[in-house]
Amino acid sequence: MLLQAVMRTDEHHQLKHPSILKLIEDDQAEFKKTGQHTIQTLFFGDSITRRWEDNIELWNAYFAPFKPANFGVGADTLGNILWRMQNGELEKISPERMVFMGGTNSLKDESVGDIIDTIEEMVRIINRKLPQTKLLLLGIQPRNNDEDGFNYNARIVQVNAALKAAVEAGCFERTQFADLGPLLLAPDGKLRPQLTPDGLHLNAEGYKVTGPEIARLLAQL
Repeated sequence: MLLQAVMRTDEHHQLKHPSILKLIEDDQAEFKKTGQHTIQTLFFGDSITRRWEDNIELWNAYFAPFKPANFGVGADTLGNILWRMQNGELEKISPERMVFMGGTNSLKDESVGDIIDTIEEMVRIINRKLPQTKLLLLGIQPRNNDEDGFNYNARIVQVNAALKAAVEAGCFERTQFADLGPLLLAPDGKLRPQLTPDGLHLNAEGYKVTGPEIARLLAQL
């Protein structure tokens, strides 16, 4: 079952959503003036994507050649991301490539089946709204158990396996799947402690691990 699109009303979203629409507006203005888009690679997701903004030197080092834009919003659930996709953030742009990762903020409250169904629907929306764009679909990044002992990774493995199978079966257009989890995990199955401040997000050392691999995959799209 698909999760419902949900609009956020908190301050972070009220700042981020208009700023993303302004990036699209600026891209359109540049295209009208020069015939070139400023947004040629689109990153879309939650805080794990958003926090590249806190590591801007690494962002530029890995992705500047791809002319990227960051449409990540901290704390977004899949319902929130779906709302943004339906409310202007995939309109009036035509990136060559897109990187999408979402779902970690829905793992505890939603069923695995609903998460899979919703991410697959998001891929179809991307394929439909951005018919020229090649998509790099990233599996949900692993995370450590929370203070209640909730095992996120057990669900993440199920979701990622289903997404990988759907891509390999040809269910989507212009889509490649990649799971960066093995790059981040210690032998005990937890995120390597030097890569994360909290067992969920990445620090600069973590982005130094995922960034080169994402760049390599983008170059191959």
